[in-house]
Amino acid sequence: MDIFTLRSQSCLRSIILACGVLAAALGLTVLTGWYTHNLTLLQIHPSFVAMAYNTALCFTLSGAALGAFALGRRRIALASGAVLALIGGLTLSEYLFNVSLGIDELLMRSYVRSGILHYGRMAVATAACFTTLGLAQIFYNLREGARRPAFLGIAGAVVLSLGAVALTGYFIGVTGAYRWGQLTRMAVHTSAGFLVLGLGSLAGAWLAEQRRGVSRPRWLPLCATIFGMAASVSLWQALVVDQSGNLAIIHQYSEAHPVLVQYVQTQSMLPYWALAGGLSMAALLGWTVFLTQKSSERAELLRVAGEKLEQRVEERTDELARTNQALQEVLTCVSNGRLKLCHTEEGLPASRRIVSGSVELSQSSGLKALRDLARNAAVEASLPIERIDDLVTAVSEASMNAVVHGGGGHGEVRLSKDDRIQVWVRDFGSGITLDHLPRATLERGYTTAGTLGHGFWLMLSTVDHLFLMTGPTGTTVVLEQGKEAPLPPWLIEQMNGDVTAIAA
Repeated sequence: MDIFTLRSQSCLRSIILACGVLAAALGLTVLTGWYTHNLTLLQIHPSFVAMAYNTALCFTLSGAALGAFALGRRRIALASGAVLALIGGLTLSEYLFNVSLGIDELLMRSYVRSGILHYGRMAVATAACFTTLGLAQIFYNLREGARRPAFLGIAGAVVLSLGAVALTGYFIGVTGAYRWGQLTRMAVHTSAGFLVLGLGSLAGAWLAEQRRGVSRPRWLPLCATIFGMAASVSLWQALVVDQSGNLAIIHQYSEAHPVLVQYVQTQSMLPYWALAGGLSMAALLGWTVFLTQKSSERAELLRVAGEKLEQRVEERTDELARTNQALQEVLTCVSNGRLKLCHTEEGLPASRRIVSGSVELSQSSGLKALRDLARNAAVEASLPIERIDDLVTAVSEASMNAVVHGGGGHGEVRLSKDDRIQVWVRDFGSGITLDHLPRATLERGYTTAGTLGHGFWLMLSTVDHLFLMTGPTGTTVVLEQGKEAPLPPWLIEQMNGDVTAIAA
């Protein structure tokens, strides 16, 4: 698990704990208001509805469930969720069957009557939210499987949307947003509390997914759709309630004014058009989240594939470097130290000065001129005649290969730091591949479709050292010849060993 995931989980856990503490604090504060008869804590404002005692109790239980979830206390979360589902479910049953089960004023007799149809009973939307949260906690803590976080996320989206719509209704003055028909209205701090609980449930679902190693939950588009649909249905219901009274008054005078009939019909359809538009926007929101998630997943896959490719390239580069090193050692040993394979310009031999300028090599010119320059430089350096002839032979072969196989090139004569004659020949061919390099440099008469090949064995037989740098952009050959042939490396090592033994 990387440091980013650990930090993300720690942040989500902090959010869940904070939401749990806020929800529990809200519930305990209102419970204190009920026991102390502090109407400000119950209503916030005299014109607002008071939070029911059972609602405050459920907020306390919801906060405890979130805190227990964040701390890994599954039994506490399960027990709190069960009580939540029980209270919310019984309250919904009372609304559904129009009965009183005696739970509304079981623990506290309601002494606040403003905006309450059934004394001590929480609003129907409030009961639905607590039932949803309770069932989500029960399902998550009782079952094992990959779908458990989805229920927490969906419950959080529903509760968050209902709380947001109700709170917005308070700010814009639309009572239908926090009131279903003539039923008890949702209190303003109840709606704010559901925002906190919804956010905490969503964070809890996301944390559960991250613990499973999932960074992008599959249920996120569904939650976005449900959020939009719940908000659309709530606003539709609010528009219906808000317009019903006004349209009923206008309808009384519509018989005498046909224009009013058309107006009433048009206005009565507006909530349904708004509902259709809201549901369409909800579906579009979910689809947008889905596409964004897919795009993010593909970008992540591309990033991982890129990292794997870079790692593979690095491994292949290291492997190629080791292969080249091994090949260089083999070629050096087989050629008695004469052939030196170079991979960069820095590996080529150093020069003290340039004896001649660059000579262009082509089919029609340059070959004889480079041989003459090499011969003159060797004579001037007092090389023996047989070594001069060997050098000229090697230069002829290198020049011819540059022309025939490399498409042309250029050469020049230099003097090394220890006064050896150096002839540099560069071509512009495609180079010798790694597969052909051993045969091209060591097998007599072998040739390839790339540069050099034919006559290369002859060059190794006539000069002291041959430096080779080959690649897809061309090949560089440096022929080096001195007055005397150098001793083989194995003989030098043996002589050094004998000297060391005598000194010891």
